[in-house]
Amino acid sequence: MFLLLLAPGCAPAMATGTTGAVSGRVSVTEKGQPAASATGIVAYLVGFSAPAPKAHAALSQQNHKYVPPLLPVVVGQTVDFPNLDYDTSHNVFSLDPRFNLGQYRAGHGDPPSHVFDTPGPVEIYCDIHPDMAATILVLPNASFAYTNADGTFTLSNIAPGTWDLFAYDRSAVVPAHAKVTVTAGAVATVSLSLDRTRFSFDHKTWDGQDYATRHYVP
Repeated sequence: MFLLLLAPGCAPAMATGTTGAVSGRVSVTEKGQPAASATGIVAYLVGFSAPAPKAHAALSQQNHKYVPPLLPVVVGQTVDFPNLDYDTSHNVFSLDPRFNLGQYRAGHGDPPSHVFDTPGPVEIYCDIHPDMAATILVLPNASFAYTNADGTFTLSNIAPGTWDLFAYDRSAVVPAHAKVTVTAGAVATVSLSLDRTRFSFDHKTWDGQDYATRHYVP
């Protein structure tokens, strides 16, 4: 079962008279050794909900990759998929939930978009380029942060209470988890650990074929 995440960026932890903050670090191992970098993991709190931002999020297609490869959004938020590669067409599809935004080129009107209204991870692919894969994390609130290279993160302006804290990495089979108690006017500290064991994101095409064997006409 996936448990949820959110609040972009890693700013200094802020605690006011009515809210608290969480400051932590995620230690990452890869093939039995400390990982060279822990950048791009998402740390997030679960246990409360918040409305989706009106502003759209964006998962860009650039240099034949999705950027960023891991994108957190709030339940009900719209995500745009701009194609920034003027040399090729791209496509956006997911198998769960199942949707396909079609094939399109850069510079031809507004980018396609999709509203993500069910919590959980959504794997995003391109039906033209098999190496293009990303994950959108659909979350219940906006209390999340990306980790720095050393695994540190901060979550600011958090309501007091005991919450579930998770850290999600695309290459870890399950998120790291810890309970954290937030107190008004104080900063709670926590440590988490992740083991990266998933190194392949192989998948089928939209219609269930192997990319290498199907006949594709651009």
